[in-house]
Amino acid sequence: MQIIHEITDIDISNLLIIAIDIEHGKSDLLRFEVGVAVLDTSKLHTVTRKKKLILTRSFCVGERLFRRDVTKKFKFGMSELIRLDELEPALKSVVSNRKFALVFHDRRLDVEFLERLQVNLKPDYLFDTSYSAKKMLGSTQSLRLADLAKHFVGLDIPQPAKFFHNAGNDANTTLRVFLMLIVLELSTTAAIDEPMLRALRQIAQQPISGLEPYSIPHFHPKPNPPKQNLEEKRKRRREKHERKALMKEWKEPLKAQKVADKLAATRKAMLTKARM
Repeated sequence: MQIIHEITDIDISNLLIIAIDIEHGKSDLLRFEVGVAVLDTSKLHTVTRKKKLILTRSFCVGERLFRRDVTKKFKFGMSELIRLDELEPALKSVVSNRKFALVFHDRRLDVEFLERLQVNLKPDYLFDTSYSAKKMLGSTQSLRLADLAKHFVGLDIPQPAKFFHNAGNDANTTLRVFLMLIVLELSTTAAIDEPMLRALRQIAQQPISGLEPYSIPHFHPKPNPPKQNLEEKRKRRREKHERKALMKEWKEPLKAQKVADKLAATRKAMLTKARM
């Protein structure tokens, strides 16, 4: 992919901003997840409910159980199970032939993984929130996404392990961090669109609803049976013993008859043998 752009290079008036995050093993091309978060800046002035503007999707390549586990952690819907050869078309369908910026957090591993899959999205802009944040803060240290989310967005996740390192959640967070970096960077320039920056800030700082694990709709646990009172339990136990006693009483004559028949047959066989 191309070189990293500076935030001041961007024209955000009519642009798709797409954040991508990938969670995968070191050499696993058959089991991984890709998170995509998209903001269409052309809708900033026309849509009143700003929290609906970020579209977040999660794609899983692998078995159904893997998709189920990813979905449990994903806070923005259900993960979509796709085949490996469907990944590039799925990502390109998000782009929709629009001018777009591609955003990563600490891009190297994700970009290398996409290149191994031969997925070429050809963005108009390429950004890395880790690079931009380090430059803005004057830091040389590696910056975690959770720390940037807390510092720039005010997003303090109470149980980070249940939220981060899920591709969909991380893509959504990366996009929010990038929006705040845009706000902070462009607010110092001479030609600023204040309503645009206010809208970006509002979107970035929207609270995330439902930080409990997402429950899969098709899973319905069986309800516990109603508890029986003590008297009813005793009655059922008594009836059970009575049934057993009746069965025993009914079977005893049959057993005795079988034994008698067997003895008679044995005696008859012995007499027949003696006569011969």
